[in-house]
Amino acid sequence: MSKVKIDIVSRVHIGSGEILQYGSDFINFQEGGDNYVGIISPRKIMSLIKNDTKALDAWIATIERKKSIIDFMKTYAPKAITDDYCFRIDHTYETLKENDTLQTFIHNGLGDPYIPGSSIKGAIRTAILSNIINKKNEVENLVNPTRINAKAIEQHLLGENPNKDIYRFLKIGDAVFGNNYENIVRLFSINERETNSYWDTSKSQLVETLMPKDSSVCEIKLDLKAYGYAKKYVQELPECMSSLNKMFSTINQHTKSLLAHEIKYWQNHINNPNAENVDKYIKNLEIIMEQIQKCKDPSKTSCILRLGAGSGWRFITGAWAETFEKFNESIVPVARPQNQRYSNYSFPKSRRVDSSCKPLGFIRMTLLED
Repeated sequence: MSKVKIDIVSRVHIGSGEILQYGSDFINFQEGGDNYVGIISPRKIMSLIKNDTKALDAWIATIERKKSIIDFMKTYAPKAITDDYCFRIDHTYETLKENDTLQTFIHNGLGDPYIPGSSIKGAIRTAILSNIINKKNEVENLVNPTRINAKAIEQHLLGENPNKDIYRFLKIGDAVFGNNYENIVRLFSINERETNSYWDTSKSQLVETLMPKDSSVCEIKLDLKAYGYAKKYVQELPECMSSLNKMFSTINQHTKSLLAHEIKYWQNHINNPNAENVDKYIKNLEIIMEQIQKCKDPSKTSCILRLGAGSGWRFITGAWAETFEKFNESIVPVARPQNQRYSNYSFPKSRRVDSSCKPLGFIRMTLLED
C-alpha cells in the first residue's frame, strides 16, 4: 500500500445523513469573542439529569416548544458547561436563525470526521470513466431514453459484474481527520434567473465542513499483480489505470477540463445585470485552476479531485453524457423533473457555494514516498 496525503483545498462536506434542528439538536453560543455551534448529546444530558422526572419533562417541553437547551441546562444542571452536554463544538462565522437546520459531517466510532475511501474512490471512478468514454463512440446507444442508465455504461466499460470490474484492483482507505477540524458554514446558490439576482439566498443551508489547509493521510493500492493473475477473466485495464502516476494525471486532466468549462460558461454571463457575485465565483474557480497547475511539479505526484456535497451534477457524473445527441432530449428531462419550466436555461442552472462564493469539495492528493 502507498500512502497519500489529503489536503483540503476548498471546504468539504461528506454528509452523515443526519439533519439537525436548531435549538433541540444544536445550540449557538459565544465565548471569548468567538462564535460556536454545539452538537447536543442526549446521552450526556441524561447522565446529568439522571432519573429526575421533572427535569425529563422539562427537557421534552423545551424541545417541543423550541426553547433554549442552554436555559434548560442552567436550571437543571447549573454546574454543567457546554462540553458536558455536547458531542462536539464547532467554530462558525455564521449568524444562526431560529428555523435553521444543520447537515452534519460523517464521523467514525471515535467521533473523528473522515472522508471515506469509498467517496474518494467514487470520484476517481468518475474521472476514469470520463477518460474512457471520451475515447469511445459506441456507448451512447446504452442510454435508456426514459432514465439515465449510467450503470449499463459502467458495466460495459469497466466490467459487467463486481467480479469482472477492473475497479476492484484499486483499494483506498479512509482519510481520518482530528478533533476540532470542523467549521459550520452556510451554503447559498448561484442560480441563473431572468428577473432576479443570480445570488440566491432563498434556500440557504448550514453544513459541517472540513476547512482548507486541514490534512490527513490515507492508503492507496493499485494491485497490478492481482490484475495480472485475473486479466483473462476481467475487463481490460485502461491505460489511464496502468499506474498511480497515470491515474493522478488523468484526474488532473478531468478536473481541469470541467473547471475550464465552468469558468468559460460563467464568463459568458458576467455582464448580465443579474449576475451578482458571479465575478467572485469565477475568481475562486481560477484559484482552484492554479492549484492544478502546481500539480505539474515533477518532484511529486499530485492531483486535484472534487468530491462530496456541492460538487454539482457535472462533477458527479463527469459530464460525459453532455456529448450525446440525446442529452437535451432524453437525459435533461429526467435529471431536471420540472424541465419544461426551465427549458430556456442550460442544465444545470445553479451552483452551491459558501458566503464568499467559494466552491466546495476540492482536495489535493499527493503520493508520498514509500
